[in-house]
Amino acid sequence: MEKNFLTGNYADMRRKVYDIKRKYTFASCGVCARSWAGRAIFTLGIGNQKDVVIYTGCINAMHSQTTFALLKVFEKICHAYSCNERICGIRLNDLLKCRGILFVPCLNPDGMEMHEYGASAAGCYAGLVQRLCSYEFSDWQANAAGIDLNHNISADWKAIKSLEMNLGYTSPGAKYYGGKACISEPETRAFVKLCQSRKVRHIITVGCGDNAVYGSKLNDEKQALMLKIFRLCSGFRTEEKEKDISTYNGFTDWFSAEFARPAFSVEVNNITDEDYPGFEELCILSAIM
Repeated sequence: MEKNFLTGNYADMRRKVYDIKRKYTFASCGVCARSWAGRAIFTLGIGNQKDVVIYTGCINAMHSQTTFALLKVFEKICHAYSCNERICGIRLNDLLKCRGILFVPCLNPDGMEMHEYGASAAGCYAGLVQRLCSYEFSDWQANAAGIDLNHNISADWKAIKSLEMNLGYTSPGAKYYGGKACISEPETRAFVKLCQSRKVRHIITVGCGDNAVYGSKLNDEKQALMLKIFRLCSGFRTEEKEKDISTYNGFTDWFSAEFARPAFSVEVNNITDEDYPGFEELCILSAIM
């Protein structure tokens, strides 16, 4: 495994996306939307793109490692596909004739840059962001408009707004404010359109955390079985933790409420060399389920 493959900025990500596109011409590479500051929200796909699993990283601006972990997984899948080799004991070539995978390696490219470089990375929103946050961006989670994407998409919009208000998050800022309207941001609108434009069997959102995988609120036998398989293959725990303002992830519950299909939030502890193989196997197995 390359040293430092899990670090980088927006330019590094864009360079890696185009490297994959040049090397593996059978993979699809697109831009599903642009952020407030004009940065591309890239998609990478392989297989039947009408029937996919969607993987999404860097929803939280602090979790840029997830972008490069997903790019690593996608590149390994492409290599195995090009050589008709097994990956994690699975030969994907026949499967991907009827099914597909779609990666959105970084849903929050402005946040990724702002977490690293501060207000100057927010483009025309730099003045607003500077007033909101002064010079401290170490805990910036939101997009360039100060909207936390995890709170901007919700199966229970009124409940999350009530929680925000009770805790004092009533205007744009570094985290926890979901905006005035649900799915108001270009990033969340892009994700919703991707899910609506094709059959999506399930989604995997990836963040940094404590080596765990959590399912949505969907009471579904398939989701329960998948969680057991994910636990066995990755070693990650699957016990549900109590959701609060700091752990809220609206994407999984929104998807399951909208489509009545499984959705999972995967948290990896810094995605170290030790943790990555389990994460990779979880991603590969989810593609065939």
